Amino acid sequence: MELDRAHLAIDEYERRIARLQSDPAADPAAIEQDVRDEFADRRDEVHREEEDARGYEQAFQREQRRPQLDAETADEVQRLYRELARRHHPDLARTDEERRRREPLMQRVNAAMHERDLDALRALALEAEAADPAFEARSLGEKLIWAIR
Repeated sequence: MELDRAHLAIDEYERRIARLQSDPAADPAAIEQDVRDEFADRRDEVHREEEDARGYEQAFQREQRRPQLDAETADEVQRLYRELARRHHPDLARTDEERRRREPLMQRVNAAMHERDLDALRALALEAEAADPAFEARSLGEKLIWAIR
């Protein structure tokens, strides 16, 4: 990134020098404008690359701040996430209403997975189970077992 910026500056100065050598009486302001115009695309490209690099660095720092899990907890997070996704992914909905009901839940599941939050995934599993229309059809005993869990 810094090397690209340095190469660009060197190329611009070399171009200015070449222009002054070819026409010592040339207007310096006109040369400066010509060089600025000639290298505008490269300057924009270097700027975009710098922005991309900053974005990658910020993403890396966010990733480093995420909690590190032991293998057993990481496996449990992964298992629970997959189970929730298989049951509640909006793409598996049969109706538009069901899809609208599933989308916010799946967004929360994805956020909990991204944060590696096992407790949040467990809570979402319970919440999703209670929100399922088939939950009301369960017997009182089944609902009691669910509540105790």
